[in-house]
Amino acid sequence: MIAKKYVPCTYKSICKLLCNFHAGLPVTGDWGVGRPRIINKEMRDKLANEMMSSLGRTYGKHEIKQLVEKYRNMMIEEAGHVPLTDDSVSWQSISNLIAEWAMDPEWSLTQSSIKKTSTCYAAENSIRGSISNLLLIAYTHFIPVPEEDLEVRNELNRLPPDTRQLYDLVTDALDGVPVIPVRPELIMSTDDETEYIYEGTKDDKQTFRLVTKESLKSRDTNAVFNMDDTNIMNGMRVKNTWTFSGTGQCAPLFITVSGLSEREMRGPEDMVVVKVPGLCIGGLGVSENEQVGYICFMRKKKGMDKKRCEFYQENVLRPFVKSMRDLFDSPTGGNTIRDEDRSVCWSDGDRPQIDAIVNKVRLLEELKITANKQNAARTGVEQPADLARVFKVVKYMVQSYTVENKDPKRHPMKRRIVNAFQSEQLKHICLESRKLHALIDFLASLPAIATKAATEQNIMRGFYESGVLDRESGGYPVLKKILATCRSSISQEMYDKILKNFRRLYKTVAEFGRIPEEVFDLLGFPDDVDAKGNIVRRDAGMSQENYQRSKCLSHAFQIQARIEREEEIRAAQVKKAQQDQQKKDMQTSTIQKIIDELLDGLDENNVDERTLEHCWIDLFGKLRGDKLADFIYAHDPAVKLKKDIHKNKGSLEEALDALENGVTLTNNRIWQAYMCRTQPNKFEQTTGPESVNTQQQAEEDTNDCADIAVINLRCNDDEYTVKPSHLLQNEEWLQRTIELFSVEKLVPNLTVDDAMKEKADLLVVMLRDRMKNLIKRRINSKEKQEHWALKLASKNLAVVAAYMVLAHHVKDDLTFLDSTKSIVHNTLQKYLLCASFPTQAGAYMYYDTINAEFVRSGKVGSRGFEERHKEHKKASNKLDHNSSNFYFNYPSRNVISQVGTTGRSGTFESLTQCVAAGFDPSGELAMSIVHKRIECGGIMIMNDDDVRRIEESVKKNETKTSKFNDYLAYLFELGDDLAINTAVNMSSNPGFESFVGVFGSS
Repeated sequence: MIAKKYVPCTYKSICKLLCNFHAGLPVTGDWGVGRPRIINKEMRDKLANEMMSSLGRTYGKHEIKQLVEKYRNMMIEEAGHVPLTDDSVSWQSISNLIAEWAMDPEWSLTQSSIKKTSTCYAAENSIRGSISNLLLIAYTHFIPVPEEDLEVRNELNRLPPDTRQLYDLVTDALDGVPVIPVRPELIMSTDDETEYIYEGTKDDKQTFRLVTKESLKSRDTNAVFNMDDTNIMNGMRVKNTWTFSGTGQCAPLFITVSGLSEREMRGPEDMVVVKVPGLCIGGLGVSENEQVGYICFMRKKKGMDKKRCEFYQENVLRPFVKSMRDLFDSPTGGNTIRDEDRSVCWSDGDRPQIDAIVNKVRLLEELKITANKQNAARTGVEQPADLARVFKVVKYMVQSYTVENKDPKRHPMKRRIVNAFQSEQLKHICLESRKLHALIDFLASLPAIATKAATEQNIMRGFYESGVLDRESGGYPVLKKILATCRSSISQEMYDKILKNFRRLYKTVAEFGRIPEEVFDLLGFPDDVDAKGNIVRRDAGMSQENYQRSKCLSHAFQIQARIEREEEIRAAQVKKAQQDQQKKDMQTSTIQKIIDELLDGLDENNVDERTLEHCWIDLFGKLRGDKLADFIYAHDPAVKLKKDIHKNKGSLEEALDALENGVTLTNNRIWQAYMCRTQPNKFEQTTGPESVNTQQQAEEDTNDCADIAVINLRCNDDEYTVKPSHLLQNEEWLQRTIELFSVEKLVPNLTVDDAMKEKADLLVVMLRDRMKNLIKRRINSKEKQEHWALKLASKNLAVVAAYMVLAHHVKDDLTFLDSTKSIVHNTLQKYLLCASFPTQAGAYMYYDTINAEFVRSGKVGSRGFEERHKEHKKASNKLDHNSSNFYFNYPSRNVISQVGTTGRSGTFESLTQCVAAGFDPSGELAMSIVHKRIECGGIMIMNDDDVRRIEESVKKNETKTSKFNDYLAYLFELGDDLAINTAVNMSSNPGFESFVGVFGSS
């Protein structure tokens, strides 16, 4: 038989098995050549079935080893023997088993898996959890109505039986009362997701890298490394809060930066919320959507997360529900909301979220909003927001999408965020550089990321996979799909049991707002078990609502249970306060007896009144040590605990000696009691139990009034939309400008037409383009190039352009002028001479009468044009002009014979000083309008931050008015500097020198 291979083993193996049988040893294992298997085929199949019953779970060597040893012992027991020894299975055997299973078509190997706790495993494999979720959806997602809705009935008739099943069960549970489903656009799912953000992108992980053999030989002493230029180690965590509707809409974006220190949030507020237009799906950087998004900065403080949730519900969630009702044309009838327009809002049930909801539960009922919480630790399989593909796409894109290398000037969202952090509005937010750069990059990228992630398809996937909505019509919950959220397979027997008890379970949810564990026990549904087979109970009460299964937070029973719980807590607090007060009363009585004993020892003939202050130290020396300890404990503010008092009473002589010499005695109770005798009795300062409720209410009021600042971000880029044509059609601004700069002295009977407006709008574009090049040429510092004074000047070039067109300084046709040609008329007939207005301030230009062109612009703040001309003339008489391009090209006639004519353009005397934009700095008009914004009767385009910066600029011995005069003069000097032919422009200064702090090309 052996030779013919009928028996798959050798003669020696058969003899060995027979010997084992006669010796009483177990004869187990598969027949075959070699050593028998650890477990037989039948046990392997049972083991494989158990492993496959848990959907999504992966198994490593340790878990498989435990299971194999478990089934090996079961095999021995089935053979009628007791597994007395604990022979461990070798790791090689486990590896062989894994390799064998990997070849099976039902199994595969994976290199990636996420970690889950035993609690999460038990919840996701819980049949009770899926039933709780099913019945809560059945109770809250269908609305009873007086008459059957024919549209609903006709729609259901067209849908598959599985989709109609839950509708029919609910109708039956209500004894035939017809129902309609909650409209999908009013089903909301809210969840938070945390992102680790950093500036830039994450490098792709490479499996193989090239290295020299010499490097490998010395790797013990010299590490083999790769360069990492990313900022992944310099990031921070932010929390994104998302709310999705059942029709694929997304609520406004809400980003939270939490855990900030006092140094990072220097303002008085504990929470600062910034409303940013364009921080939204399809926002700036993607399109021109200006929907408001929110950035929440929170200090690291207890209770702040609850405040964040309250703010979100009040300012984002509830308005989003209203917007969905409006979008889908729900008639509200004034302030009345129909029952058919009831909304159901789901959250994951974190403690702060629950606290925020229950505080406003009455308001939610008025707004016809039902608040549900998901099963604790089960949101990964039943929450639509979690099951949507949005979070996964966001996490991927955060690593691969960046605007790090984009200039803020070329990215509208980045420019808006950068300007916001530089503004007065966010001056109290002082994040360190790495955090700030990471946050700016993330916020500027978020509109593009959200646009690709939060698509209708990605959002709706969560509602379909959770069974909240069916795929066919998108309007009805699906029973089987909801039960399928249980990762363990459900037997036909269990499925029939659920249907059989559906009516009773529905009545339970209708009565209590959830299904208590006792009902599950009574009906015989299996307990939750963790990965090791241990039973996990969910018996949490009202004090631990976040640990309970799915429930309706706004249900009347839950509201009443919460009130009773609060009353129990308050009663316990009162009882404890009464007990504490009794102890303190006893202590007070004891101390009073000691005080009476001291006062009785006073000689009434030597004191005016009986007080402790008049008790001399010898009276304390007569007290026992325990009484001295009681006295010290009551009167010494430095003593917190009685055990801190030194155990020695000490002697009166030591105490007297210490008093005479001014020495501190820490080991003498007599001296210590005497020194604290005038301090108040701590026990007499306590309040009675009747104040407990008042104190608690005061604490609650304090928490409710936590400092929250809401900032509506002003979009500075909006100010660039103020065109010169807008100013020229503004009659008030036009009149102020004409009067301030005496324009009618140059252009009598001035009128503004459309041609002038068009020319001014073209001119400002040319000036701004030239300004970018000028800044790059004359300022090397990147930081200085972004100075606020220059940004403000760029905005106000609209003012300059409007004025230059009004004064007829600009050439008739600007169409064919490139960036180097002169924009202004090269003729003196178009300008007033400074000699005629010697005391005026503002901007001036020098005209070369020999070459017939303007060669330089300048400004003067308060000294007047004449005084400034004298200073130039004096400087032109110097022999050394190497440091000044202007004086080198135009030296004085008095020194031309000494310096020579080589390389010169003329003499200073050949120049004529003209008024570019002049005004009387001490005049009533200038004093009243120069420092004001246009909206407030001023000339310049400014916001509150701009006004503050000019006022706070570092300029010695100058008033606020003179600072604004200087800035206005600088502004028009810049405009003329940009308008002069670059080939003959003698100026090398960037402008605004005293504000920016840059002189010359530096």
